[in-house]
Amino acid sequence: MAKKQTADNITPNILELYYKLNQLPSAQHKTGLAGLVFLVRTMAERKMEPLPEITQEDDDIWKILFTRESFQALFDELYDAEKIEVESATKWSGMEAIDSRERTTEKDGKQKVEKVFVYEITVPKGTALKGVLPDGKEGEKKLKLWRDMLWGTYRGKPAARGVYLERAQGAPCSFTENTWNALLKKRGGTEALAGSLLLGAEGYNAEGVQLKGTFEENFLLHFAHMACPLFVTRTFAVKRGKKENSATYSVEWNEGGYVLVMPEIIDINKYVRKYKDWLGKASPEQKHHRPLTSLIDLPEESGLEFLSAISERRLQTQDRTFFDTIEGVEYYHMVKKGNAVNVLTSAYIPLSKSTLNEYNHLVAPTGSKRPLNFLYKTFCIRNLLNGIPWHTGMQSIFEQYPTEFFIWSREGSPRNAPFFGHDIRRKFAEIAETIMYLSEEENMETNSAGTPAANQDDRLAAKTRSIVRRFVISELKDRVKKELLNGKTHLERTKNDGDAHYSQTYQDAVEKICKGAFLALRGRKGADIAEFFTGTLCAHPQVLKSSSKNEEDDDYILVAKSLVDPEEREKIKLFAMLALSACSYIYIKDEQQQTETEQTRN
Repeated sequence: MAKKQTADNITPNILELYYKLNQLPSAQHKTGLAGLVFLVRTMAERKMEPLPEITQEDDDIWKILFTRESFQALFDELYDAEKIEVESATKWSGMEAIDSRERTTEKDGKQKVEKVFVYEITVPKGTALKGVLPDGKEGEKKLKLWRDMLWGTYRGKPAARGVYLERAQGAPCSFTENTWNALLKKRGGTEALAGSLLLGAEGYNAEGVQLKGTFEENFLLHFAHMACPLFVTRTFAVKRGKKENSATYSVEWNEGGYVLVMPEIIDINKYVRKYKDWLGKASPEQKHHRPLTSLIDLPEESGLEFLSAISERRLQTQDRTFFDTIEGVEYYHMVKKGNAVNVLTSAYIPLSKSTLNEYNHLVAPTGSKRPLNFLYKTFCIRNLLNGIPWHTGMQSIFEQYPTEFFIWSREGSPRNAPFFGHDIRRKFAEIAETIMYLSEEENMETNSAGTPAANQDDRLAAKTRSIVRRFVISELKDRVKKELLNGKTHLERTKNDGDAHYSQTYQDAVEKICKGAFLALRGRKGADIAEFFTGTLCAHPQVLKSSSKNEEDDDYILVAKSLVDPEEREKIKLFAMLALSACSYIYIKDEQQQTETEQTRN
């Protein structure tokens, strides 16, 4: 005889959840709510049923209404998986290949036939993303990045992938019954948090207190990976050894982990729309196995890059409200070693108009990104976020890396990375233009009041650059006058002069002059810096502006005071070494384009 059902043992078929966005405990929870909305909307676009009902009520309260069937359908879609075949040039330990075949690969223009082993693996399906990502290989790369990220972070341990293995076999998610019952019957109750839901969760904190969250809050964390932008950091190693068609030094690039960005969202609808646009944005095809837009040189860059894209700062020319979607981001730099997933760094980056403007001026001054030297970019971005001058700390790299990284050598400087001095040259030119503009504004009667003055660091940098530049030009005219093109050095040519192709003799002279002064300065300290600066760099005639009315506008006083002040003297040394790096670079159009191409391949 069947047991008679009572009100106590009948499981309700309706579940209502309410969330107030600004009361969610973290950026990961807010991103989870966005991921839930994103997933349900993509399911609706694909005409899937049954679906939960999501409504936004007054005071930014989100209501989600589930039936037991729609609850199951949502998680089955979220954790859906499939089996795919992958090729490997080597055999995998502990796994049998299902086939072996030959494939043809191309490297350096030469084709090679090699034997590969075929394995069948289970991967997250990501159907919701497939409908948003761009068509072609770049879309496939973005999907693969998302899959690799899940296996390298949230589900880094094989034991945490059970739900995906269920779905790959066609079975429904088995954990949903317990989750459904907990949300229905244990409202406000808590449960332990694991790293498969909350990034960085270790179970217990340093005081031994278990990390917990409410069932309702933890529910949202399931969806965070659907709405968090992904990036891949690159690590580099200096390689020495000249190969065919390469320089003495090169840079070897490797992946340094995944960076997951968790936005502090203030408008879910706007964020989901912009996130979809960001995902679907096409990028030029290139040979790297990762999407070009996902590659970054330092973790902090992820937050700035996404903030820039989501707030459309690269396209804006007029002021507008851009605090209407997010107010900042958290980023998590994660690396998997063995079965252990470690959070190397995490931090919060607030949304700042001035910071975004400076970042965009650095990486995309004309609206599209330009390749930058990785050392230069690293210092500029970190100094920008720390609110300190762009050049702070750069002196440390001059002793860590070979001189050819800073003094251009056609035979020695790496060709698979933009040259450091090229970026410094542009930076100094920008500083000089700004000072000139401010000076002109100050001299105009209509703007005589209220015009900001150039800061002392910029004035010192510009004047030091001018002195070093005059030194290099004079030395070249003394040593290799016959090798000049139309009587001009490479530092005196303008765009109107066209492309320059200086002789090897001239290039060797530039390297010798700049390298000699660079090394001489690098080894000097204290008063020896002032002695070399005045006795060598200023040995040729220099133009120093004087001002009897305004001491702050007097170049002679600026340089003289800086040379006797220990702290300012170190700045002159740094600026002079940076200027020598900039002066050493001879732009050769074909070689620079080749360098930029190599940068995108690595």
